Amino acid sequence: MLITILGLGRMGTPMARNLIEAGHQVTLYDRTRERALGLAGGGARVAETVAEAVQGARVAITMVSDDAAEQALTHGPGGLLESLGDGAIHLCMSSISLDASRGLAAAHWDAGQGYVAAPVLGNPSVAAARRLWILAAGPDIQVNRCLPLFEALGQGVTRVGPRPELAHALKLGANALTVAMVEALAEVLAYGNKMGFPAGEYLRILNPGLMKSALLDALGGFMVRGDHEPTDQTLDLAAKDMELLIRAAQELRLPMPMTGPLLEQLRAAQARGLGDQDLTALSLVRRQEAGLVPAPALPLAAEPQTEAATYPAPDGAATVMLDLWRTSHFEAVGAAVWAWVEGQRHATFWRSLGEVERALSRVQLVRIQRRILLCPHAIQEFKPLFGGWARVTVPGGVNLTASRQATRRLKFLLGW
Repeated sequence: MLITILGLGRMGTPMARNLIEAGHQVTLYDRTRERALGLAGGGARVAETVAEAVQGARVAITMVSDDAAEQALTHGPGGLLESLGDGAIHLCMSSISLDASRGLAAAHWDAGQGYVAAPVLGNPSVAAARRLWILAAGPDIQVNRCLPLFEALGQGVTRVGPRPELAHALKLGANALTVAMVEALAEVLAYGNKMGFPAGEYLRILNPGLMKSALLDALGGFMVRGDHEPTDQTLDLAAKDMELLIRAAQELRLPMPMTGPLLEQLRAAQARGLGDQDLTALSLVRRQEAGLVPAPALPLAAEPQTEAATYPAPDGAATVMLDLWRTSHFEAVGAAVWAWVEGQRHATFWRSLGEVERALSRVQLVRIQRRILLCPHAIQEFKPLFGGWARVTVPGGVNLTASRQATRRLKFLLGW
């Protein structure tokens, strides 16, 4: 089968190699051309553009990091919508949001093209060994056409129905479970180590005695060795997927009380400069906080990010721009978000704190309560309270209370 692979990162590269070895005619495209050239010797063709890559292809596989990259390949100039042939299939194996997956399905339908969602469970070493598990969703006839590719890529496929976004929903849930496993194991190993029991020995007790999990054994091995070079999911990618899961749960009005704290732990690790490290670097944070290894001192950024220095707000029939660096916090009240600027409350266009965090993603913000998002640069006084909580004073004489988890993060950011 003539296929195209768009995206040759840690996962896309071993997948491409397996498809080439299985005898498929493969055309490769990646924004970093050297990645594609490294596989060209195996008989694959390297394309300079998306349009060139998908010429004549019956299936175009995308394996990229996020919604933005997926949208650029699909909707950009010369992208899949413009260049993929009639009846050809866009096989999306990336981890993306439900909204993005729905939008891609609708756009390809309108263009007379097919769309199958097929995110995978597994890491690059699993991909190289053709041991991925594939979650496939889409019209049966289109999924059937992709089965020879799935056979070359993985050990099994689960068909989850005709709605493509369901496959991506299940993938996000699986990723959240992995984050929970990593965080729980990191905490328990640090606990054992702090009590004087070697982490490696504790892992050898825990896994055979409780979980009997090959995945947990592998993750624990990275933690014990302190090897946090990215193998699959970096902390940045894990945080991205947790945000997508939380957004999906909010749309369903589904309480998921563990996801928020897990996302906070990922963000705290990102604040320590570990975002490009493997997910198992959460164990390094736990060891630093336990005093088992020294923690780097990272100062709180004092200079504002110029690209996010202001944000729009309604003022009657007009729109005004509020100064972010005079803003102390955002407060969610029902389906509205209010911005506090030097002690005065202003309406905003946002409907949830999640929307604020996405709009101001380059700015350091801390969720100190379920309905309060604090701008740490505005802190005038920080007073620890009994039970690990803290009182924070911001301009205008406004006092806020930070939860135990938020207090830990604020202490780190403030260098305490």
